[in-house]
Amino acid sequence: SDEEQTFPKVFIDFCEESSLLQGNTFDSASDIINFLTSEEMSEKSFWTFIGNKYDNIKSVKIAKDYWVSALENGVNAADEACKSLINELKFEPNFDEGSLTVSIPDDIVGTANELGVTPECGLSLLLGLSVLNDVCTIEIVKPIKNLNVNAQWLVQSGIQDERPWFDMGLDGTDQVVACSDTGVDVDNCYFWDSNIGPINTNNELDMNQRKVVQYDAYSDSTDYELGHGTHVAGTILGKKAADGINESSGLADGVAPGAKLAFLDIGDSGEFLSYCVLC
Repeated sequence: SDEEQTFPKVFIDFCEESSLLQGNTFDSASDIINFLTSEEMSEKSFWTFIGNKYDNIKSVKIAKDYWVSALENGVNAADEACKSLINELKFEPNFDEGSLTVSIPDDIVGTANELGVTPECGLSLLLGLSVLNDVCTIEIVKPIKNLNVNAQWLVQSGIQDERPWFDMGLDGTDQVVACSDTGVDVDNCYFWDSNIGPINTNNELDMNQRKVVQYDAYSDSTDYELGHGTHVAGTILGKKAADGINESSGLADGVAPGAKLAFLDIGDSGEFLSYCVLC
């Protein structure tokens, strides 16, 4: 995809006592950019070891040629599209953790390929950052995508849209699944029951509820925004009912949409779990 080719975000962990992150200011962005586009970087010999002990020389040459090619077709390309992109990089330092996030601004991520930016540009960026003395590790941060729409057939068959368990009537009906996590948004359409009324959160069992038959509010009775617990419970047994009564097929229906939920809330509104559940 375009996002994968242009490396929209890179996380850099600096070594201890790095000179690039001192105090509460970061003014080295221009220095890094100048280095990435300098003759100094191009003239260095970059190579990595691949292969085995019987073909060391050949392996080194292959690796070195690979990186030289990445530079020639990336930051040193004649059309300078990569240089233009690198000059637009966004630098976000974290002084407490000694780290730096380098990203491509959102408004140009989708147009990078249209501007002639190639995958070699991303390799050039990684190569230049990796040879800085202050840098200990580099990690590409790929966008997180929720793909619950595929969960049912992945679990049941591994073949797209084939759900043999459902074909046999096995969808979790008459079963109660226990789960403990950060909380559940009981007003979410995948759990909401407008017919019975508010869910009791004092750990009492109410099998008349459409989905959440038991809620133990050990920590609290809510989930944080875009909460992990709501996601997990929905993946297990969520079933859409837009009006809280009449169920319909939803993109995020769980793998056992006929089942009901007994939930133990062990998370607070700050996204943290309460560690002393059994104290």
